[in-house]
Amino acid sequence: QPQVAGALRGMGAVAAGLMAGAGLKLLTSLRGHVLGFVLVLLLAALSFLAVVVLHLGLHLIVLGVGGLACLLTAKALHRKRAP
Repeated sequence: QPQVAGALRGMGAVAAGLMAGAGLKLLTSLRGHVLGFVLVLLLAALSFLAVVVLHLGLHLIVLGVGGLACLLTAKALHRKRAP
């Protein structure tokens, strides 16, 4: 069904655009993140490359990169609170 395939590709492009727009909105709040702006941008770039180059599924990226980001943030917060 070529019409269905075309519609699904279009919906995928719209979803990607919505996520990119949300990411750009959140970009201003990342300047004060505990990991630092550069590391956060590197994690975002890693996610982008995982989608574009490796063609990984979103669930794998959320679990992998998102899990890594959560662990790094937890460690940074723990160091920040420790005396």
